[in-house]
Order: sequence, then structure tokens, then C-alpha cells
Amino acid sequence: MDEHFLKKRFEDLERQAISGGVYRFTGFLSPGDAALCFDVSNGKYIKTWGGAKECERVMVRFGDADELGYECDFPIAIIRIRALNSKYAEPLTHRDFLGSLMSLGIERDTIGDIMIDKHKSTAYVFVNERIAGFVTENIDRIKNTTVMCERVKEIPEGLEPELKELRLIVATPRIDAIIARLYNLSRSASRVLFTSGMVLVNGKNCGNESLVLSVGDVVAVRGHGKFVYDGESKKTAKGNVSVTVRKYV
Repeated sequence: MDEHFLKKRFEDLERQAISGGVYRFTGFLSPGDAALCFDVSNGKYIKTWGGAKECERVMVRFGDADELGYECDFPIAIIRIRALNSKYAEPLTHRDFLGSLMSLGIERDTIGDIMIDKHKSTAYVFVNERIAGFVTENIDRIKNTTVMCERVKEIPEGLEPELKELRLIVATPRIDAIIARLYNLSRSASRVLFTSGMVLVNGKNCGNESLVLSVGDVVAVRGHGKFVYDGESKKTAKGNVSVTVRKYV
């Protein structure tokens, strides 16, 4: 979605929430698009949520509970899609599940994250509440696998993205150096990502290429991937720095 249009949309939703005394919600947004809401709001009137703490795609809610006098849940439902006979089911990917959902003719922003279990036979899909019934009634097959859809209240424990721990040797612990090393980019190519608004730290746009990350920071680089920064471990004999990250795979 066009960045200018999206910012105007955020401004309108915040204005409606303040003047109308009601909460306003966006559809599901990518981390980069959701981060733009902080450019048009002071943060008091916004909250983001994707249905679980592990979610990347989130809705933005405009409205302050103290001023409105009440709370309001996000209109997010969780649908479990599982193979009827997992023993004979083919392994199913994120693309397979998303493709079947999109074939129903629904909008992309009504679908949040899709989390798949280790057996590749069951997915937990976060959707806008208003399409939950439609999805459960109309999805009965993913590729050649017959499936069953049902609403659930939460995802099971342990259903988290897979992360691979990596140790990187960099000249400096600056974020641009880490990104360049991790994704095999030149330092100049890494810097362009910051001026282009392609780097997010903890869900917010980061234009500071010299930023030194804190332990636990989550960095997303559009078109390249996402990682968690776990800090420095030691300096090398040549004066470089060894840092540890966990890369989403």
C-alpha cells in the first residue's frame, strides 16, 4: 500500500477515534506498514496486536481506554486448519495455506500470521473476526489434503518460529555492520536499507545506521529476513567483535 495513503488513513482513524469516542481498527498490516502509525501519532492513542506475541502481521487500534472509558478487544479470531488424516497428509507450507485462503476471494489484510506445526499438517491462522465463519465453512482442502477447520481460543505452547543461532565477526557492533555481515551485503548496500525505510527495530522504523543494538532487540529487514540480537561475546585478536544473533528460518 502507498505510504502516503497509509499515513493519511492512520490520521483519519485516529481523528475518528478521538472525535467519535470509539475505537477504530486497521486490517492486518506488515511490520513496516504498522510502524508508520508511530509517524502520525504520539503513541497514546495506538496499540498493535496480531493475536499472539509471536505474530508479525498486526492490526493497529486507535483509541485510548482512559479517555474512552472502556476497553475493546481486537477483532481477531484463530482458526485451526488440520489434516483429517495426518498420517497420509502431504507436508503443507505457508504458501499452500495462504493460497487456499486467498482463493476464497477475501482481502489480504483480513489474514494475519499463519503458524504451522512441526509435522506440516496443521496451521493456526489469525483472521479478522468478520470472516472467521466464512473461512471455516469454505476451506475443506489444502492442495490434495482434506482438512478440517475450527475456531480455537489460543495457539498451543511451543508453536513458535524456528530460529538459528549464528555468531558473526564484525568490525563494529553497529546495526549496519551486523546486517551487512548477516545478509552478505556491502556496507554501502546495508546503509541504503536505512534511508529507504527498510529496517525495523522492535517494530519501529530505524533510520539510524550507527545504532548499537541492545540484547533482545528484534530486527526486521524487508526483503531479507528477521533476527534477534543476543549481544557481544568477545573481541578478536584483530580487534573485531564477535556478536550472536538468532535468525528466523
